Amino acid sequence: MPFTAEEVQIAGNYALEMYFKNNPVDQIHQSRPWVAELLKGKKSMGGGKENAVINVRYRYQSNFQWTRGSSELKYNKRNTTMKASYPWGSCFDGYSRSIDEMIQAGINIHPNGHGKNIQDAELVQLYNLMEEDAAVLKEGAIEKFDQAMLLDGTQNPEAVPGLDYLVSTTPGSGTVAGISATNSWWQNNDGGAALTTTATTGTIGSGMETGWRDCHRYAKTTPNFIMAGRDFIEALSKWYKDSGFTQITFDGAKPREIDHATGEGSSTGLHYNGIEIKWNPVFEDLDTQYSPTIPWSKRCYFLNMRHLQLRPIEGHDMIQRKPRSTHMSEDFYYGWSWKGALTMNQRNAHWVGYIA
Repeated sequence: MPFTAEEVQIAGNYALEMYFKNNPVDQIHQSRPWVAELLKGKKSMGGGKENAVINVRYRYQSNFQWTRGSSELKYNKRNTTMKASYPWGSCFDGYSRSIDEMIQAGINIHPNGHGKNIQDAELVQLYNLMEEDAAVLKEGAIEKFDQAMLLDGTQNPEAVPGLDYLVSTTPGSGTVAGISATNSWWQNNDGGAALTTTATTGTIGSGMETGWRDCHRYAKTTPNFIMAGRDFIEALSKWYKDSGFTQITFDGAKPREIDHATGEGSSTGLHYNGIEIKWNPVFEDLDTQYSPTIPWSKRCYFLNMRHLQLRPIEGHDMIQRKPRSTHMSEDFYYGWSWKGALTMNQRNAHWVGYIA
């Protein structure tokens, strides 16, 4: 007995809803550490605004003075903040299934049928098809979203600018969030030039140390998230070894073991100032697709996530779209959408370095 078109639409909506509910986007695979970190600290913003506006403090205008006896006390007027404006954007992913495709997959549908006495085999076939469609919709959308949140936004005029825009390898160039990057206080920290990895004389160690101290100097707190590409991680590991450094981290709850390959997934086992350096394999995908001047696989980022935030618009945070079929076609439609911005309130709280 055939399914009715309405039953198929409902089944698809249910499969999509259950897949998103039971496989929440926040619990994505280890191979996407950047978007996982963003989703962990996201904060919704209201609608009705053209941009996400963040107040940025760039000076204190202190009127500090020493006094004695009846010295005159002086007061001044202060204007210590500027507004950083981040355009929010909208992204979408979706697919359709026609009645003909369903029939070819062994799922018989009659637009005006009654849907009774459906065989178990037909139910299983429908469930398998809907589950696969829901899975690839979410995973495919997250793959592209993850990449977009790394890129600088120039790849598409409708895209939200990502990390490469906020923490730039040329921090003094251009305008970021409406504020000129020629302002020294509105520049992220960087290595200044490619870091070298020659044993004992390489600058990779001193460059990272300088970057770490600069981040702490300006932000008053240290970076809490580090990620790097394959080439940087392998070069750092080799530099540690060639320079005679030994890194052993013990977990009191586990047997004490020394294993050079301590990582799993994006976990590398390498730490810097107590923070694990996460390998981001997406960097290699970006190198293949865009061939940037400074390859992503050679980069390392010290990020202070207290000052960098994903801001989805309330009610539009990775929601399922379930439009009804139209009278113009016999297709079923399912989708996913997101609206929001990636914002930062302090550029000099972050560092990016890269090897030659």
